[in-house]
Amino acid sequence: MPQIAKFKKGSILFFEGETRNNTVYLLKEGALMRIKISALTAMPERTKVNVGEFFGIKAGLGNFPRDETIQALTDITVYAFTPNEFITITKKNLKILFKMLTAFSNELRKIHLSLEQKLGTKEKSIAIKLLDIATYYTSHKKYAYASYALKKYIELYPDAKNISEINEKLADLNQIMAK
Repeated sequence: MPQIAKFKKGSILFFEGETRNNTVYLLKEGALMRIKISALTAMPERTKVNVGEFFGIKAGLGNFPRDETIQALTDITVYAFTPNEFITITKKNLKILFKMLTAFSNELRKIHLSLEQKLGTKEKSIAIKLLDIATYYTSHKKYAYASYALKKYIELYPDAKNISEINEKLADLNQIMAK
């Protein structure tokens, strides 16, 4: 059975990098702030944790260091779960599992967008990315991977203006691989 814990306004429930606490929390009452250092800007990003939202899941279940700092904006009440308690309730309530998957999916999407911005590939179309991939693998003599990227390009863009050039490149790669 999870424990109920109360914290005063301004309290820090855990700090980023902390390893001593493997608790998973559910906010019952009050308001919390999640403070996380952005991978893109290296600046703190602040988001609110809403009532009914779990937090501390990755570190709590994966036995990883905390990747965020959690601070109480008001007096709060939380449910504190051990990893086994949390697993037990998710087995009984699929809504919780879907909520977690949605949150993790959104986080992965943010990471992906941050990487695209950092690498400067966000503005590139899929077609250009496929050609870049083919060029990269060709220059590294990974011809099967380059061939795959060109085949994908042909499949997705059969009416492209440069399709004859792409078909020639693919034929050249096939000859190289045949040797």
